[in-house]
Amino acid sequence: MSNIAKVLARRQDRDEEGLGSNQNAIAFNKQDFQTLKEECVSKRRLFCDPTFPAEPDSLGYNELGRYSSKTRGVQWKRPTELCSNPEFILGGANRTDICQGALGDCWLLAAIASLTLDKEILERVVPSGQTFTQDYAGIFHFQFWQYGEWMDVVIDDRLPTRDGKLLFVHSAEGSEFWSALLEKAYAKLNGSYEALTGGSTSEGFEDFTGGITENYELSKAPPNLFKLIQKALGLGSLLGCSIDITSSYETEAVTSLKLVKGHAYSLTAAEEVHFKGRPVQLVRIRNPWGEVEWTGPWSDDSKEWDSVQPEEKAKLDYSAEDGEFWMALTDFIQQFSKLEICNLTPDTLSSDEISRWNYSQFEGNWRVGITAGGCRNNPATFCSNPQFLIKLEDVDDDPDDGEDGCTILVGLMQKDGRKDKRFGRDLNTIGFAIYKVPEELKGRSGVHLGPDVLLRQRSVAGSQTFTNLREVSERLRLPPGEYIIIPSTFEPHRKGSFILRVFTEKEAVAGPMQTEISADVKKHYVSEKDVDPHFKRLFSQVAGSDSEVSIYELQKILDTVVSKRTDLKTDGFTLETCRHIISLLDRDGTGKLGLLEFHTLWIKIQKYLEIFKHRDSDNSGTMSSHEMRDAVKEAGFQLNNEILEVIISRYANQEFAIDFDSFVSCMVRLELLFKMFKVFDKKDSGKIELDILQVMHEMALLGSQLISYNNNFISYNSDGHSRTRIKSQAEMSGIASKLQQNRARAAGIGTNAQAVKFLNQDYEGLKRECLEGGRLFQDDMFEANVTALGFKELGPNSSKVRGVEWLRPKQLTSNPTFISGGATRTDICQGALGDCWLLAAIASLTLNQDVFARVVPSAQSFDGDYAGIFHFQFWQFGEWVDVVIDDRLPTRKGELLFVHSAEGSEFWSALLEKAYAKLNGCYEALSGGSTTEGFEDFTGGIAEVHELSKPAPNLFKTIQKALSWGSLLGCSIDITSTADSEAITSQKLVKGHAYSVTGAEEVEFRGELTKLIRIRNPWGQVEWTGPWSDGSAEWRQICDGDRERLNSKAEDGEFWMSFTDFLRHYSRVEICNLTPDALTDDSVNKWALSKFDGNWRRGSTAGGCRNYPNSFWMNPQFLIKLEEQDDDPTDNETGCSFVVGLIQKNRRKMRKVGEDMNTIGFAIYEVPAENRSSVLLLQYVGQRNVHLDRNFFVRHASAARSETFINLREVCSRFCLPPGEYLIVPSTFEPNKDGDFCVRVFSEKQAEFQELDDPTKMNVPEIDIKEVDIDSRFRSLFGQLAGADCEISPFELQNILNKVITKRNDIYCKNDKDKSGTMSSGELREAIEKSGFSLNNALHQIMVARYSDSNLMIDFDNFVSCLLRLECMFKAFKILDKDNDGTVELNLMEWLNVSLL
Repeated sequence: MSNIAKVLARRQDRDEEGLGSNQNAIAFNKQDFQTLKEECVSKRRLFCDPTFPAEPDSLGYNELGRYSSKTRGVQWKRPTELCSNPEFILGGANRTDICQGALGDCWLLAAIASLTLDKEILERVVPSGQTFTQDYAGIFHFQFWQYGEWMDVVIDDRLPTRDGKLLFVHSAEGSEFWSALLEKAYAKLNGSYEALTGGSTSEGFEDFTGGITENYELSKAPPNLFKLIQKALGLGSLLGCSIDITSSYETEAVTSLKLVKGHAYSLTAAEEVHFKGRPVQLVRIRNPWGEVEWTGPWSDDSKEWDSVQPEEKAKLDYSAEDGEFWMALTDFIQQFSKLEICNLTPDTLSSDEISRWNYSQFEGNWRVGITAGGCRNNPATFCSNPQFLIKLEDVDDDPDDGEDGCTILVGLMQKDGRKDKRFGRDLNTIGFAIYKVPEELKGRSGVHLGPDVLLRQRSVAGSQTFTNLREVSERLRLPPGEYIIIPSTFEPHRKGSFILRVFTEKEAVAGPMQTEISADVKKHYVSEKDVDPHFKRLFSQVAGSDSEVSIYELQKILDTVVSKRTDLKTDGFTLETCRHIISLLDRDGTGKLGLLEFHTLWIKIQKYLEIFKHRDSDNSGTMSSHEMRDAVKEAGFQLNNEILEVIISRYANQEFAIDFDSFVSCMVRLELLFKMFKVFDKKDSGKIELDILQVMHEMALLGSQLISYNNNFISYNSDGHSRTRIKSQAEMSGIASKLQQNRARAAGIGTNAQAVKFLNQDYEGLKRECLEGGRLFQDDMFEANVTALGFKELGPNSSKVRGVEWLRPKQLTSNPTFISGGATRTDICQGALGDCWLLAAIASLTLNQDVFARVVPSAQSFDGDYAGIFHFQFWQFGEWVDVVIDDRLPTRKGELLFVHSAEGSEFWSALLEKAYAKLNGCYEALSGGSTTEGFEDFTGGIAEVHELSKPAPNLFKTIQKALSWGSLLGCSIDITSTADSEAITSQKLVKGHAYSVTGAEEVEFRGELTKLIRIRNPWGQVEWTGPWSDGSAEWRQICDGDRERLNSKAEDGEFWMSFTDFLRHYSRVEICNLTPDALTDDSVNKWALSKFDGNWRRGSTAGGCRNYPNSFWMNPQFLIKLEEQDDDPTDNETGCSFVVGLIQKNRRKMRKVGEDMNTIGFAIYEVPAENRSSVLLLQYVGQRNVHLDRNFFVRHASAARSETFINLREVCSRFCLPPGEYLIVPSTFEPNKDGDFCVRVFSEKQAEFQELDDPTKMNVPEIDIKEVDIDSRFRSLFGQLAGADCEISPFELQNILNKVITKRNDIYCKNDKDKSGTMSSGELREAIEKSGFSLNNALHQIMVARYSDSNLMIDFDNFVSCLLRLECMFKAFKILDKDNDGTVELNLMEWLNVSLL
């Protein structure tokens, strides 16, 4: 993956910064010339290049190999050791500076000679300012064009010599070294000096200029050849020529006229002279040896010069013995075999006086099984080759040739052939064909042409032949129009990389014919009524008691189903595939598939099966890689070649076939990735920005099934405004759309003012749609049927739901109202549902109009624009959600079944109850609870519980203060058995029933102040009959003003009682403290609030309580820093007061699948002063310090803790501790209990609160191996394992590793403490750390989920896979994070490229 990252990063650099241009060349081997030189100068030492050392391997591998006789006696010496006064360039670079040595690279030297003819081009290759005098440090650099990019190659100046003389290229004078150093830099670029042996001048031309070369066979020379040569020279082109040989014996054989066969010459001039009254066309040729010149006509001092005018002779400089000579064009055509012309790119030419080519360049690959389709002789695969479009519009205006048409020069170059020589690899046989685009497809570039188009027509042009040279090029003339260029190897299934370049005389549009990447996957909306009874019974059998299918159950089901199909081949579904499936379809976040989710999967599997069978043309039970292209398209995905290549390498087997389970895995993963990209691309810009944690979560470790979020940390000042917002880190969750919550919170989504739309239902939009359509809203997300009622007591087969009808208020009464005369406590009367706890909370809600308006949005009614749709807002674990419902309510015999108003015509309370039931899954989910749960979900506050058997001395004052702060209060009486449930005492108090506390007053009674409490029964009746009850005698003994203010005689469920009776009869009081943003009155004090979300995960962060010391430390940890003491003089407390609330999430929803509340609690540890500096100080903004390990908790006792571990939704306690730093550790009672939680701290004074977690970083040493480090024994072993291609494929690697691991497992055993042959999840955490990785809790959770088995054990191959993947992702991120700002930006193609592997 890091290699893909490198390609993507380089592509971004090239597009954005011009990296790879001659002005901004890429530092080869990441060696920066200026930096290295400055370092050497400052340290007064000469540079020694570690990447191309002065050793035998730099010379070669075979003929010039380590043990070759040709390399004996070679010594590497610097020019300063070879002569007393070395020069880099003496008197300007010229052709005589280049004399060939003992290396067969005359082709290169001929190109270098041509280079000297143009000073500007020379300076692009040989940067100026290099010398052996000023600031000499033994370091030089040169720039070469390599496959579309310019590379800056740094070398030291140690050169190979024998007997004190340069072994290879040298200057005639012997003291000039630029050509020898250039040759060394080019050897380094290609791997060794020997790699330069054999070639054509055109290769050197192109690597020195970036130009494109044409080859002319002189036996078929065009009639205008001389004009072409002159024009090319006038354009600054480089020209070379050579004489063919018929056998190896003729290599560099000298003819009778002193021409050297098989030798590369450069053509340096073309002139006409007048000879005996007629013009003669002459060409000037140079032998790079610097000697051995043509002796025929027009050679130096030949008799022909005697008949030329002196001024013409002087101009042509013909007489020196320097390897350069003139000859007639006719002799040139007769004696030489080939002419090569290198046409330069526009950026190379600085003169405005000459014409320039228009230039386009594209990179591509031939990949076996996907884009290596071979030539037209292979019709089954030819169309899968890469395709490139060129649009020609303007004809040439060259008057010389008299032809109409558009001239184009096409060059196809294969990459890295010289580097691969040492591995015995030959160049591919390559060529290209050009097809005319049919009329119906003109103007479309986002289409890959298939056999229905290409195989029905002939090519209109192409390369003359397929040949195994580095480059094939052709000059063509075509009529205006649109054309497709298809580069290919001759045979299919030949791997290679290439660059395609197009030069045109006129402006032309060119580009790859890449399919536009998109997804159009049909969405499946399944409701329970869509599932037939037979499927339901089948699901019940496979899902088990929890009515959900886990990853392991899903694997077993899919394998069982597919194994019965004889027409399909499969290796079995992997756990990774099953993780992807659940990640895609798990809508409720349980990490498993419920009935509707499983039914959706079944529909998808059937669709995949249909596509698979359709595309399996040979009925082999597998799909070929070429068939995969059409299968992916049929499934709704439009992918380009680059992504298809990644898919084939990821999902095809050794024979490039895809079996059914791999096909399903690919489809699921693609759908998941497209959805995730859409979620992250919140601005719809086509790009996403991710940090390292998101990359690790969403991309690298995709498939881990986690169901939680590490949400935004929001801290409020006492004025209620947000103080700090730290960047959210979303974890990989069930369905990709859930990730949007985290990204949206930064924009304020989730506050009461911008509530999250529950199930993506927009109230205003739905209402407008209904009004425009003239219909009443029907909620298909919470349908009016028995499933909305419940699952057991109110389930489909329960007698309690018989006769239930869903009716709208307008069907129940002639004049329904939403709220009549303001919302009051009398609007809430309990029905047949055991949710008195909720109704008590609703009753308290009516006492605060501001809080009420946050839950029950205004402007809702049954008049005017009534559309049968309403909405309510609830707080859910850190964010507000807006819940939309229709107004169909469950009734029996015309009466509301559940909550109702006393009057019967007011419906806000019944509709609010329905919305809350929808939020929690069904009405039955609301049975049983504590008032605090309702308090919190209506306010976002935190609730504390006071046991009245042990009341705090200042409890009455606390209650009064809470009521004045707008807090919500509830109370209840314990029961001793189920028979006591809602039993009525002799004084008409109801046991096991939730009441609300609505007032606390002191009155003068019999000369003393008496404390009174006002309480309300949500039934709206059954009131206390003891002292201070309605109409009791006590009221007659207080002043008229108090009696008038407090006494009520109505039978409305509300009553007063003395505080002493309250303490005697009731068991507990619950106080919900409101968040700062819920309080609008500036006259009241406000708590300071901090909040974090977290999760417990089996094997990683579910460590259990302190009773389990080996795992307790693995729980999430949170730091609170208390600095200011309370300043309330009336509470008689010294210290810092704060309330800690630990709330577990979504447990009410999970009741229907048999899940109950976890038993939860927390412990608080004081961090000793000596630990603070190392543990708690922030070294970097946003960094989360360190996660304290087992040793800390073994050595320290807790300073405070929750009163008990209990299976309630929330555990909450109030503390008063001395100023200091404390660690809060929330946990389940037993380890390995999955769950999500929210921990909140309300403090009277401002307090710092943060999560303690390890930073995410890698400290793994780079392994830098050079070939010289590899001993001969290992080389021999590698040769045996790798085979003929000298490379190890994934399948060969799998075989090797399996054999090695079978014989050797001692490395793993060192980390396997119990010698079980596997590693526990706890041992894995320590092993990862020892391997050089620091991961936070979220990533440890992913590691365990991704790499452990069902028993949370990790075997050796998964351990290795985990470490390799981590290293790969860290490296990939570092490469892509070019700005080093901690984020990377990816477009859709880049996202798919990185994620699919």
